[in-house]
Amino acid sequence: MARRATRDRPGRRIFPVAGIVLVGALLRGPWVAWAAAPLPFISDPTSYVRLGDRLATGRGYTSWVGGEPTAFFPPGYPGLLGAVFWLTDHTPLPDDRRDAADLVNIAAGAAAIWLIILVVSCVFSRREALMAGALVAVFPNLVFYSATPHHESVFIVSVLAVLAVLVPVLRTQTGPAPSRLLAAGALLGVSMLVRPLLAPLPLLFAIVGLAAGWGWRRSVVSAALLALPVVALVGAWTVRNAVAMDAFVPISTNSGDTLCIDHHRGSTGDFRGAGTCIDDFVRRDPREEELERNRVNTRRAVRFVIRHPLRELRQLPTRLGASVDHGHDGLDLTKADSRSGQRSRGARRLLRTVADVVFFVTLGLAALALPTLLRRGEPERLLVLATIGCLLLAPLGLYGYTRFWVPLLPFQAMLAVHTVNTALEWLRQGRLAGAG
Repeated sequence: MARRATRDRPGRRIFPVAGIVLVGALLRGPWVAWAAAPLPFISDPTSYVRLGDRLATGRGYTSWVGGEPTAFFPPGYPGLLGAVFWLTDHTPLPDDRRDAADLVNIAAGAAAIWLIILVVSCVFSRREALMAGALVAVFPNLVFYSATPHHESVFIVSVLAVLAVLVPVLRTQTGPAPSRLLAAGALLGVSMLVRPLLAPLPLLFAIVGLAAGWGWRRSVVSAALLALPVVALVGAWTVRNAVAMDAFVPISTNSGDTLCIDHHRGSTGDFRGAGTCIDDFVRRDPREEELERNRVNTRRAVRFVIRHPLRELRQLPTRLGASVDHGHDGLDLTKADSRSGQRSRGARRLLRTVADVVFFVTLGLAALALPTLLRRGEPERLLVLATIGCLLLAPLGLYGYTRFWVPLLPFQAMLAVHTVNTALEWLRQGRLAGAG
């Protein structure tokens, strides 16, 4: 009995998780030190960092070009950077903006490893959870993204945090407690302000509740409680935009450009149609131009889809192919070969090859495991499937882009590990049957 108690003591469960998280953080730290490069003058990461700087220094969510109020980017990631920048400005911590943004990514990477372990332990098994955590810790493209101030690392954490709160309690007959639903809703609202891909999740959560046997009333009430903090957070930002921009903007004004890119006659299924959506707008007032672009491009895209529904369907395979074209786009966003000449360029080629091999192997293994999420009577698997469906809205509904696939990588790792573990179990049972 004493031996069993020792085997089950909490430390034996915590140490493997802590070790995997530590490995992931230590791997990302040196990578950032080697691969991070100066930001270009105009780019999304540059805009995020500059918006965070303006927030930290009391200038508000305003354009770094003319100082006008803006709503072009969702506020979640720049807001987080602003809070971190303010903290470094008012403490002895180093206050270099780029270094602080890199530290945010390293911390987000470590948090994602911990969260995927929590989620997978509820969806599959603890053994698979540790395997998935180890894979996420070393997954090349996830490591690559830690060296560039894009919002992917933080968005992944926000998505996994919602699941980590919900999945442990989905099998109860009455569903999660109201306090847990409100907490998950607050995290979902934060995720929406980073990137609004999980907007359909409350509705899908009601369907998960029905599949779990909660009944119509309980399922609808649970979904409403989940949606309540989302409405409050997004509503508060919408009020800010109404005051600052004098227009109804729920989250951001770049949705028009994003919709337009692959919803016009010259669209190709990927990012190449971006110029068509921004070249026609030149106004003296930047705020007026931002609002008009969003309004006109949204109208153009919706009208095009309504008039060409079959073309939209034909674009889906093209967009999907462009999104999974390779698994090293995070490396392309860095300048890992700029410091040591030919030697670093050789390392870069090796990293590209390794990243692509890991990506395509795990993608194939994940595809084999995807049907297991449809098992009846397991609502936690259905919720994971619903989340994957929400994340697929970007590469399938907007345009093909490898960066759109990055938030799906932890789920790809989860499913790939499940395939491997299932195969190992079959082999073990076959050996036992043979031995018998």
